[in-house]
Amino acid sequence: MYTFENEFVHNTPRKGSAGMTVLAFLLALIVLTASVIIGVISYVVGTLNSEVRLRNNISAQDRSNTAQYDKMWKIMSEQAGIASQYSKDFKEIYPELIAGRYKTGGGLMKWIQEHNPEFDTSLYKKVMVAIESERNATKQGFDKVLDLKREHDNLIDMPIPGFVLKTFGGNIEKTSPVIVTSTDTNAAFATGTDDRILGKE
Repeated sequence: MYTFENEFVHNTPRKGSAGMTVLAFLLALIVLTASVIIGVISYVVGTLNSEVRLRNNISAQDRSNTAQYDKMWKIMSEQAGIASQYSKDFKEIYPELIAGRYKTGGGLMKWIQEHNPEFDTSLYKKVMVAIESERNATKQGFDKVLDLKREHDNLIDMPIPGFVLKTFGGNIEKTSPVIVTSTDTNAAFATGTDDRILGKE
């Protein structure tokens, strides 16, 4: 039966339903905003942590490379009988060893005999095997530190990570690990540069 009251109830908007819709929208907006904020914070923290991690890894590999140098000098001093007073001379030929220039031609034998005239030549092969093993490890160490530096430089140079580092107090100073090469050997582990050509074979 039609009545005015029934028509009024049927056509009146349901305030409770509209309120729930608005509330759901607000909750969704809050969740979305929170997600964006958390995402931004996570990215910022991740970028800052990546910079620190890469910098620490470069420093650690740099120290490891220096330790490899010490190992090679130990081989020369103990197995080839080279006196400690010649450690500076060894530092000068070290880049040539890393480059593999002493693998053939007798250049290393000549250098050893010049610094230890009483060297037993029958031990030369043993010395070379030990040197070659450490040479490969050292070269891998230099390659690794170069890869780490390249990754660290990219992090600083790329627009968004670079902006994050600058804005949030990250370290944007690029690293300078020592890379010893056969063409740059002046004060090997001091500067990593030298134009002299040593140990010609």
